[in-house]
Amino acid sequence: MTDALLLTDRLCDLTEMALQAYTKFEKATVYCTAKHLMADFEDAGLPLAAFDKLSSIQASILAAVEFAPPGGKNNPQCIVSARNDIAALREMLKEKKRPEGRLSEHVH
Repeated sequence: MTDALLLTDRLCDLTEMALQAYTKFEKATVYCTAKHLMADFEDAGLPLAAFDKLSSIQASILAAVEFAPPGGKNNPQCIVSARNDIAALREMLKEKKRPEGRLSEHVH
């Protein structure tokens, strides 16, 4: 199973690439990588709310490299939006991985 937290790290890397993508080739590389990473997340067995967040992240990254409508944002604003969503996704995934509290183990 693909580790979703590791993939969120790759999403952060991708936002940096998107911020620095100037040529059509660089932008196309970010586009293809964003699409591929989203497919990798599908193998991670995430809750629906995580996929909603991923959709927003992908839209922001694609807008940053001019493959999707920017919604009135410039490249850096798209990246900030993506990074905020990535942070929220990371927290969601960490919450999912946390074992139940010890108190529940002692209840009879």
